Formats: sequence, structure tokens, C-alpha cells
Amino acid sequence: MTLDPVFLPRVVLTAAILGSIIGGSIIATFFLYPNFQLPIYFIAIPWFHLAEFLSTANYQPQRIDINSFILDNYAYFGAHLFSLLEYYLELKFSPNLKNYNIISYIGILLIIISQFLRTLAMRTAGKNFSHHIKSNLEENHKLITNGIYHYLRHPSYTGFYYWAIGTQLLLQNPLSVVLFFYLLADFFKNRIPFEEFHLIRFFGDDYKNYRKNTYILIPFINSPPNA
Repeated sequence: MTLDPVFLPRVVLTAAILGSIIGGSIIATFFLYPNFQLPIYFIAIPWFHLAEFLSTANYQPQRIDINSFILDNYAYFGAHLFSLLEYYLELKFSPNLKNYNIISYIGILLIIISQFLRTLAMRTAGKNFSHHIKSNLEENHKLITNGIYHYLRHPSYTGFYYWAIGTQLLLQNPLSVVLFFYLLADFFKNRIPFEEFHLIRFFGDDYKNYRKNTYILIPFINSPPNA
């Protein structure tokens, strides 16, 4: 790992806070059961961000810094604050909405599968993975078509999309499920074509042929496209 020493105190503090939230939430799960939704939510969120940092540290140590936790997106945090507000208001004024534990179990399953998918995508891409869209072809940048990329061409996006929806199913938040479903799909509907524009610049027909035979599995995004 080639972490700049300047970032070390902040990285240690951030990791300690995230780890403490996970540990405290695990304990709370047992004390609050059968009202397990909120503690598990506070396990899933910091776990995701720790996994992002560790994956970057393992596969792109030259890029590691405090931003590798991807905790710097205000829209993302705003969405989760909204979902927590919805959870609280519905629990207080319409608690019957939170009585369908089967929905929470489906959410947990979706979180686990989606987290695995995203981490697997980062591991498979290795040094070729980046949290930022590259507009210039870097040395040793390769088109990854093996493993999970043989079937999905943006598996990290697919994983994040369904992970986020899973967190709202866990909380049994009907409004946030719908909002996450549409807003995230709209976000990726704009981001993916922009990224693929550059990938076609980098890899030409190889990428065009690759995307004809792979899927994205995010609503409103055609895949495989007629390219």
C-alpha cells in the first residue's frame, strides 16, 4: 500500500468509526430482535465503505487515499438521510408498514449478493478498476472480459444499484424503494454511455463487440445494445 502519510490519521479514524458502528450494530441486532432492520442497515452501510477502501488498497494501492472510502458524495448521504427519516416517520405514525419481515429478509439477501457482486467486480478488474471515469488511456489499461465481466459489462454498477435498493427493502421503505429504483437508474443511464464513449475510444471494435454480448441488468438501460 502506498498511502500518503498525510492521509494516515484520517484513514485510521475513518476505519475505526466505521468498524465501531459495525460492532455496535451487531450487538444491537441481538438486543433489539425482532426489530433488527435498523441495526443491520448500520452494518451494511459501513461494511460497504470499508470494502471499497480495502479493495482499492489491494488492487490499486497507487490510488489509495481518504477518498477511497467514497464517503464524499453528498447526494448519496442525502438519499440515505431521507430513507432514515422515512423509516422513522413510518415507524412512528404507520407501524403496520414495518410488519412484513419477509421483505426485510429479501432486502438482506439482496444486500449480501450485491455486495459480493461489486467486490468480485473490483477484484476481477484489479488494477483496471477505478472509482472515476478515465478520459485518457493509461499504460497497462486492459479491457476485462473474463470472470463476471464475461456476463456483465458493468458489474460494479449493477452490484451497487441492487445493494442500494436492498437497503431500502431491509427498512421496508416503500417511498425510498421507488425513489432509489428510478433515481439510481437515471444516474447510471447517464454515466454508463459517457463511460462507454471513452471505452470505445480506447478499445474500438473490441469493446463494441464485447458489449453486444454482455448485459447490465439495470432498468431503463438497453443491454446488450445494438452497437
